Amino acid sequence: MKHVHEVEFTADLGAWKFRSAAPGDDLRHVVREYWEVEGSLRPFRETLLPNGACEIMFNLGPVHEVQSDQGRGFWTDAWMSGLHERSRIIESLNGTHLVSAGLHPLGATEILGDALARRANGIARLEDVIGNRANDVRASLMMARSATDRLALVEQFLRDLAKEHGLIVPEFLQHAVHAIEQANGKLRVSELHETLGVSRRHLSVTFARFGHETNAIVRTLPRPANYRSLR
Repeated sequence: MKHVHEVEFTADLGAWKFRSAAPGDDLRHVVREYWEVEGSLRPFRETLLPNGACEIMFNLGPVHEVQSDQGRGFWTDAWMSGLHERSRIIESLNGTHLVSAGLHPLGATEILGDALARRANGIARLEDVIGNRANDVRASLMMARSATDRLALVEQFLRDLAKEHGLIVPEFLQHAVHAIEQANGKLRVSELHETLGVSRRHLSVTFARFGHETNAIVRTLPRPANYRSLR
């Protein structure tokens, strides 16, 4: 894990800190970013827009309520969130303390199989996917003394999952997702296979094998229209 960056914010809502770190070189194809947010805040509601990432998240603070395609639910301990095509709303009455790993879609598949892909537009308790291990990791995070220690624990957890699962994503598929992300979805997916040197069918079949569809990834990327609608 790289150096942890910290930014402090103070506003009428309260005071909070946002910390982030880049993954180690061995997990760059899996993890976009590690982050932590912690603060004493008045009751707040926040809209989460599609960002083309999957998330594994640990709640070390108060309960958060979430509104999504699944309806209303509560984030209490640890959960994972698949790719989302629509926004979600979270709400907390007593501040926040979350620790998370934002994952590339194929990276998530590499460490968890198709568990996240099958939960597209959904959120699931991490314990339901990997068992009590999720609670063990959260307990270690609760005991950690610093943000650096907490983010390092998350990285080691993901590194262990990657070793155990042993699913290797083909390099051309990684290049495909990178091209889609760099173009912010403005890419003719039907012609993408030509730049990769593989057939269109082979690209589609391989995407499906790893639990995703090219068009689905495009639909979950951030869109300028989403931000304009919030103004």
